[in-house]
Amino acid sequence: MKNRQRIGVDLDDTSFDFIGALILFHNAVYGTYLKKEHFLSHRYHNVWGGTGEEASKKVDYFSTTKYFDKMQPIFGATEAISLLARDRDLMAITARPKNIKEKTAWQVRKHFGNNLNPIFHSYNHFTKVPNDGTKLEICLRENISAMIEDSLEYALQFADTGIKVLLFGNYPWNQNGRLPSNISRVENWKEVLEQLK
Repeated sequence: MKNRQRIGVDLDDTSFDFIGALILFHNAVYGTYLKKEHFLSHRYHNVWGGTGEEASKKVDYFSTTKYFDKMQPIFGATEAISLLARDRDLMAITARPKNIKEKTAWQVRKHFGNNLNPIFHSYNHFTKVPNDGTKLEICLRENISAMIEDSLEYALQFADTGIKVLLFGNYPWNQNGRLPSNISRVENWKEVLEQLK
């Protein structure tokens, strides 16, 4: 039997509309008028003010609210992941902290069944918590041949590794010049399916 391709899938803003849910939360709780175009990076204190530590506390609080719990999949993600899981092994690789591991697993099962399994919690460059290693370390250890990722910062760690990266979404935070040859932009899940034929 032929070996199944192993694919890493990021969760936030690749599989789930994290920023959309975060915006709903922040606008409702703090009276702001944030939109996606304001998020030029994942350094949220540069978007809404304050310090990096204060931004981390806000995101921690967000993860305890109904806005986080009601977060929806990105358009097309559920169907595409179900299709890919038929003949490939998909695993979630997320920089979410492990203190929301159970909630993350619940969300993934609710929307994607067992199609993203296992779930690895990677190093997060804001909290500096090592978790299961960097996304690249996890991909190398798990023999991943392709990674679907929205963060330019994380994607660039894969430069010249031989691992294909699909840089997901036409987001303000992942625009920046030329990409290494192993990183391709995909705007949506339809384009992911086309790239992984």
